[in-house]
Amino acid sequence: MLVFIFIIIQSCSNKSELQFREINKSSLTTQTPTSQSELASVKIRLGDRYFVKSVLDQIFGENCGNIVVENITNKMDHFGGGCDPYEKSFNSENEIEFSDTACKGANFSSLAIGESSPIREGFRIGACDQLVSNYQCLKNALKKIHGAIDASETILPSNVNSIEQVYTLFYPYKDNPSEKSKKALVALHDKLQSAPPYEQWKNLLLAVCLTPWWQIP
Repeated sequence: MLVFIFIIIQSCSNKSELQFREINKSSLTTQTPTSQSELASVKIRLGDRYFVKSVLDQIFGENCGNIVVENITNKMDHFGGGCDPYEKSFNSENEIEFSDTACKGANFSSLAIGESSPIREGFRIGACDQLVSNYQCLKNALKKIHGAIDASETILPSNVNSIEQVYTLFYPYKDNPSEKSKKALVALHDKLQSAPPYEQWKNLLLAVCLTPWWQIP
């Protein structure tokens, strides 16, 4: 419930960058549009399955790769990313080798590049939920956050000073979260103070993982 509160706050503070943008055709031609039907729409390009996998592997660790492969890498039809059918082979037990990059039934109509869709988002949200719900995967991420875990690998309570580090895991090229994003995370942090440390960090990480904009390269 708390996570969805954060998502609603975040959605209101950002005019969804993943929605269609309408572009006046007059910027493309010398003619002046005369009706709404003469407007063109463009989708923002998202990273393909390899890009999304690389982000999640870097945060949660490659030893959690099975979750990512199942929800992201094997869903070429929804995340895009090229595949080489000759790369696929079977071992002595008749199992597919190189399963991360196998075409997995993709065809010539499969996406070459990533674009937003409800099905894609469903798989991505599922991956986020499974990753933060896996104790070892969560600990892999917490080791990258100062003050989240001690030398004996005991998970410590979340603290306001570490909240920006949660955001930075998914948005490493942004110096700091926006003021609205930070306030939303602090509000979520405050509501989780009575929860066990594991649940505090799990919900904070899930809240940021569910935001879609880290998929843009």
